[in-house]
Amino acid sequence: MSFNNKWSEERAKHLLWRIECNKYKRDTKEIDIRKDVQLEHIIPQTIIGKKAREENGGDWVKYLGGDRDKVKELHKKYLNKIGNLTILGQPLNAKASNNPFHSKCEKYNESNFLLNKDDLVKNYKKFKFPQVDQRGKKLAEMAVKIWKF
Repeated sequence: MSFNNKWSEERAKHLLWRIECNKYKRDTKEIDIRKDVQLEHIIPQTIIGKKAREENGGDWVKYLGGDRDKVKELHKKYLNKIGNLTILGQPLNAKASNNPFHSKCEKYNESNFLLNKDDLVKNYKKFKFPQVDQRGKKLAEMAVKIWKF
């Protein structure tokens, strides 16, 4: 499933927040996810251009495989998958931005969301397209335990 419009982005935030609350026994009313939480793209929305300049260490095309056309095609496919999404507060989301994955992990580690620390920081040394699928499957397994269909 892809979360690529405003309505589905809100659903993705809700899904990730509920997984956080369920896994770490947090109160779902602890924060207002509509106001206090932003959806963060682990592989960023912009992988080419000024925002992804190599001077920031953000040469995502090179990191993701190097073949610009192939990476652009895969990027479109994977960008809004749940495995590529997480939740952050606005200040940390702005700081994570289009930075390389290892720099993003520093911001994820500062987050109050334990899912970021436990899942992203501890479980992934790199984060490319296969990791989006892998993480998506893990999140789906957690979601099925919360919402028994």
